[in-house]
Amino acid sequence: MSLQESMIRAARQGGGSTKTREHRERVARDYSSFCRERNIQTKDISKIKVKHIQQYAEYIKERLSVRSAQNQMSALRNILRSAGRGKFADHRDISNEALGIKGGSRMGTKTALSPENYQAGIEKLEARGSHGEAAILRLQRELGLRATEAIMSVQSIKHWEKELKAGAEKITVIHGTKGGRLREAHVVNRHRALHAIQRARQISQAQGGKLVVTKTPNLSAARSRYEREMRAVGLRGKQSSHSARYAYAQDRIRAYQAAGMSRKEAAAAASCDLGHGPGRGRYIEAVYSR
Repeated sequence: MSLQESMIRAARQGGGSTKTREHRERVARDYSSFCRERNIQTKDISKIKVKHIQQYAEYIKERLSVRSAQNQMSALRNILRSAGRGKFADHRDISNEALGIKGGSRMGTKTALSPENYQAGIEKLEARGSHGEAAILRLQRELGLRATEAIMSVQSIKHWEKELKAGAEKITVIHGTKGGRLREAHVVNRHRALHAIQRARQISQAQGGKLVVTKTPNLSAARSRYEREMRAVGLRGKQSSHSARYAYAQDRIRAYQAAGMSRKEAAAAASCDLGHGPGRGRYIEAVYSR
């Protein structure tokens, strides 16, 4: 059994929600990929050493915020515990403090994706032949979708296209949502949104019904590939693919204000578009308005 296989098996045993398990699987693949790239000859999870964790922590600190790095390390420790290495997972030399990822804030570690970075990202993805990944980024920007929602949107894009062609100003997001809670998301610009949806439909049809093609046909592998492609074209840190949701949120807040809403009401309405619910207006103001 390879390192990746043993880590994925442990990741699936750690309990938690489906999304939590999927996140651990992505971390398992990411760590295994890191070891291959650095030629770290670790054949099994039982052979992972402190220095390997420290090297991986330095690697993720270069591309993730403090909060995201903490989440990544938390998932890795859970994997280690599930594999029977609980004492090692709690080693003081690989604590968040020792690794330099203590603290951090939840209040907006990213900023809205700039038009320049967005366009550059699309062009670079297309040049790499990553057409599906480019389509996902467009969907995130025009519809405010999370990455998982955009990846799974192939189950809805035909219906969305039909609705927008008929004059609708919003879509219903069903697949990949947190907690399985469907929501309605208003589009920023109906023409641009329709173009993004039609492009996604064309690519998915050409790729056997998928926007992300992977050797292992599952959501976790698709998420991992999408994240790798985003990093490859420079979309990381404060200006990551998730920043497309920030740009969408700011557009929606401005649109609601233009329609006569107060700033507070506009933030609450945008919160619903994003799938956070009407009670998270202050959170949207603090996080997505950056």
